[in-house]
Amino acid sequence: EFAMEGLITALQGKRE
Repeated sequence: EFAMEGLITALQGKRE
């Protein structure tokens, strides 16, 4: 679960 959230955060960070 934590890994999933980390991936989402990384993707959002790359998009912004």
